[in-house]
Amino acid sequence: MQVAYYPDAGSFLETQPRRCRGHCCLLVDADLPDLSGPALLQQLRDDFAHVPVLLFVSTSSPALMEAAKGSSRISVIEKPFVDGVLIDELLRLRQQI
Repeated sequence: MQVAYYPDAGSFLETQPRRCRGHCCLLVDADLPDLSGPALLQQLRDDFAHVPVLLFVSTSSPALMEAAKGSSRISVIEKPFVDGVLIDELLRLRQQI
């Protein structure tokens, strides 16, 4: 498994290949410093349409939850995480990869 950390959306967009090769999953915080997580996912929707996403939110708005429901590849997890939720979601997404 390979893990890459990007401090903000701009860093990811500048250095990440336009398509995901092999097995991958995106873990995205909704409150990125330069671009919101949902806005980043919107920019990536064509090149990363098949990639599962865990979107971390401080508070889940109805609009955000509705947008996530529209895609089977996006799971929304509220911070702080409840014990086991992150691992459970990663294991569930692993089955989609």
